[in-house]
Amino acid sequence: MKSKVLFFAALLCILVFIGCQDEPSFSKEGESIMALKAKTAFNNQNHTLKIATYNLHLYLGPAPFEDAVRQEQIETFIKSSLAHIDVLFLTEVWNDWTKNSMLNNLKELFPFSIHSNACNLNQGDGLLVLSKFPISDNEFTVFGNGAGWDWFAPKGFHKTRFTTPFGDFVSFFTHTQSDETYSATRKKQLQQMRNHMSDLEVTSIIVGDLNIIGESDEYYDILKSVFPDYQDSYRKSNPNNPGYTYNSATNHLAHYYCSSNDYQQRLDYILFSSGWTAHSSKVIEHCRYYSESLKANASCSDHYGLESQLILIKNTVFPFRSNLAKSYQEALKKIDHLKAGYGTGLTAKILIHNKTDKTLTFKSKATWYNSTFFNSPPNIPPGEYGLILASHDTGEATGVYNQLTYLYNN
Repeated sequence: MKSKVLFFAALLCILVFIGCQDEPSFSKEGESIMALKAKTAFNNQNHTLKIATYNLHLYLGPAPFEDAVRQEQIETFIKSSLAHIDVLFLTEVWNDWTKNSMLNNLKELFPFSIHSNACNLNQGDGLLVLSKFPISDNEFTVFGNGAGWDWFAPKGFHKTRFTTPFGDFVSFFTHTQSDETYSATRKKQLQQMRNHMSDLEVTSIIVGDLNIIGESDEYYDILKSVFPDYQDSYRKSNPNNPGYTYNSATNHLAHYYCSSNDYQQRLDYILFSSGWTAHSSKVIEHCRYYSESLKANASCSDHYGLESQLILIKNTVFPFRSNLAKSYQEALKKIDHLKAGYGTGLTAKILIHNKTDKTLTFKSKATWYNSTFFNSPPNIPPGEYGLILASHDTGEATGVYNQLTYLYNN
């Protein structure tokens, strides 16, 4: 579709578009960004942020294993045992219905999100971010390399900026190439992610299932080599504990897939740059459900989760503005770049030019049937352009329309 430019001069603006792909969900219905910032006081008066990552192994499609009952228990577990987490990074959440269900059931805890939709034969990246912090910017980059079964998934990484009461930080969230034999592919993927850090002098984290075994040759020769300036939060906090996040000796689902007790590996990480200090880190092992297939009290996933508490000691503000532009030409260039990275043939490019003398503030959105807005800016300053993608995974023929609302005078 061609770019659409909208000029705002009214008190309330409503955009209606066909709407598929990754999107920051910046606000709950009817609540402004500033209201939510004030509302979410966290319990973090000492600048301690609580970060967690969890590979959930949820398919609900080509390769399910009691996924529906596991998902229900995972959501219950998050509400009861992970409610204190500020940002939750989830991998292997492949199915659209799973993402939408989790977003809806957990929205009171995590009003902000980043997620993707699987378009046609494209199963998506399987990544889901749930946050108590407003998300002020996000970019997704598809890896240039993939091998084996991973070739069928457009794996990549989200580069996301969060706004906290203590300053901003950026996360690089990914699920890299699986299988120990593909270390060369993983190295290329990590180097590609590293290249996107070249313009950042910023407090940041690297988080997700890196598929690199802790303390292996690959851990030292590749992970530590590509990111020498990032520290391993779990190893920093637990120098003598193995910290296995994949353990077929204790995890029924891992044993089911491996058929042995020999796989004891640390695969999931939260790495931190300068500007942070590690307060604590632990493996999340106690999400369990009763498996009818295994006739056992089993873990909710074949992986265990990982939680780290990090103290933010440096609040760097930096020029990361993928969803804003100061000129029309800059806006066209940026939105074409976004379209190339995320879009399908069903994706609309939207430019919103704020010609008023006040900042436009995101108010609400309504999305229908696996359609999404991606990259919506929380605010558009006077004179600037906001960049948004809107697409839909089942095509224009379904006639699905979405609504996106900004306020002129909040």
